Amino acid sequence: MAAKTKNRKSRRRKRAGDPITVGGGGGRPKRSGRRRAINPVVITFSDAIYPDPGGIKVTKTYRHLFGAVMRSLVVYINRGRFDLTPLLPSPLDEDECTVTMKSSKGNAARVVISSNELRIRFHTGNYPPEAGNSHTSKDSFINKISVRSPLGTFESPVLTGADVVKVVANSL
Repeated sequence: MAAKTKNRKSRRRKRAGDPITVGGGGGRPKRSGRRRAINPVVITFSDAIYPDPGGIKVTKTYRHLFGAVMRSLVVYINRGRFDLTPLLPSPLDEDECTVTMKSSKGNAARVVISSNELRIRFHTGNYPPEAGNSHTSKDSFINKISVRSPLGTFESPVLTGADVVKVVANSL
């Protein structure tokens, strides 16, 4: 009985916080004479916690409403899981950890997540809002992920549209 209770608590803890999730890829196999269908890049976060900054700029930075800092960072590439939480600087430091996801469409479509005062920046023309709390790109995929921190770096290999990619940054 105690094991079930503990298991429920750990599931709740994983869902806690205010995560920013960026993922996509893993297209369907190519059929004879047809183009390969690539799953779109989807950016998901709570609009209530990361409000729209407004204005007419197309590249927007959505900041955590309460100024929370990034406490966990996990990158999934295909079936591999990379826990990059040790690269995050202490919340008391002025240092910053940035996660950059480069798109197959070039620099204009890149997505940047920053740790100090958790925030995400992207071009809303390339990732228009969808129903709910998501922004979706219809015609690109993540082809490179890089993490820069004073405590170390992480560079993904060059990725293709067939690679399933997910980046989860959380305040807890």
